[in-house]
Amino acid sequence: MSFRDKIESLITDAVLFGLATATRVRLKNSAGVLEARNNADTLYIIGRGADPVGANDWVTLGYLTANGGNYQVLQYTITAAGGATQDSTTSIPAGNVVYEAREDVTVAWSVGATVNVGDTATPALIIATADVDEQSVDTYVIPQRTTWPIASVVRSTIAGAPAVGTSVITVFYGTPHP
Repeated sequence: MSFRDKIESLITDAVLFGLATATRVRLKNSAGVLEARNNADTLYIIGRGADPVGANDWVTLGYLTANGGNYQVLQYTITAAGGATQDSTTSIPAGNVVYEAREDVTVAWSVGATVNVGDTATPALIIATADVDEQSVDTYVIPQRTTWPIASVVRSTIAGAPAVGTSVITVFYGTPHP
């Protein structure tokens, strides 16, 4: 590291590591945020580390992938022509947690139509009639922390014999970890 680089480290919010200019790493304080950048300060670098062992440790991609923390997303479309019950093609395993459910009403449903969304045993487990105005085109987001009780598809139950209506149901779920 040249004398100029040493002086730069002292008078700026950056610390340089490495002897060869092309592979030098710059750690810098960018408005209170620690950044790891290339020597030219034009790109972020790839960093590696050990798996976390404490509550405030950074998490590696390998650890996150192996130990959860990722949402699974299930999505399917329901229509007035689809019948009184319409199921997702994918099941949610028992014990998973639903963190958010959405109903995106893309075509307003006939007056009097209602939609409940749940598992095969509890029709309104994650979206109840009161959560959504089926006659208004909009996206309705229902945050929650609902434990999925049985391995089951997601079931939409449509009442009121609608002639028209289309919604996209989206469920964000995952395996909880302590």
